[in-house]
Parts: sequence; C-alpha cells; structure tokens
Amino acid sequence: MKQAAGTSRALSGLSALLVLLFCAGGALAQSPAPSGLLKTHLDFLEQEGFKVEVRSAAHATFRREGRTYVVVVDESDPAYFRLELRFRAEAIDADERARRLEAIAAAMIGTKVARAYIDREGLLVFQVAYHQASPGDANRSMGRFFRMIDTAYDHYRRALR
Repeated sequence: MKQAAGTSRALSGLSALLVLLFCAGGALAQSPAPSGLLKTHLDFLEQEGFKVEVRSAAHATFRREGRTYVVVVDESDPAYFRLELRFRAEAIDADERARRLEAIAAAMIGTKVARAYIDREGLLVFQVAYHQASPGDANRSMGRFFRMIDTAYDHYRRALR
C-alpha cells in the first residue's frame, strides 16, 4: 500500500511537470507581443485585410500582392515609422552585383522618397521611412507609401532589362 501511494505521488508530480513544460512550450511558440506603437499600425493593416505576423515588439511582416512587406518602429523614437519591401536574392557574382547596384541607383533617381539597397544578408530592400507627428499618422499615407515602393521597384526592374 505504501508503495502504491509513493507511485501515485510520483505520477502526480510527473503530471504536474509535464503540464508545466507543455504550458511553457506553448508560451515560447506564441508570437511576441507588439509594442504599443507597432500595434497602432498593425491594427490598421488588419482592418485593411492584411494578415500580419509579429516578428518582435518593433517588427512585423505581411504580404501584399505576393510580396513581403515589413513594418518597423522604434520605441525610443515614436515619430519614426519604416515600411520595407524585401526580396531574397540568389547568390550573384561581382558583375551581377554591380549591375544590380546600378539598377538600384536608377530606382532611387526615379523616385522621390523611396530608398533601395542590398543589405548585409544580401536582401534587396526598398524602403520608405517616415517621421510622423503623432503615432498612427503614417497609416493615413500607407497607400502612398505602397505606391512609392512599387514605383522604385518598377524603376529597378526596368533598369535591369
């Protein structure tokens, strides 16, 4: 009888440990909570029908017309907002990299505000940075930001041809 009670306590302890591990694992698998500043923009994007994936408290991604966009905020600078379009580029040689950099220069010359560059990981990035008067102001111009990035990308593609 004593052995059965000891076994029962051991199983009860094991069950509690398994429940704890399961709950902790579930918490780890959840997306990070967006900052208040990022949430302002994500709520707007979700209302517009975009499915947003939070990557960190200050960074989220969503798809638009088959392309991946990124929203970035900086809690230490609430006026700052950045929208990016990123492409994973295949490995390229030095000549092709030079050709792409020339196309990036053409894209930047052909647009007013959008920037374009190849980042450290080799991603091709088209970006609009905005300094808003108050959090959420960027949402009113989101359509224009998309058009700016699309224009820069179109100039880039034409310059590559």
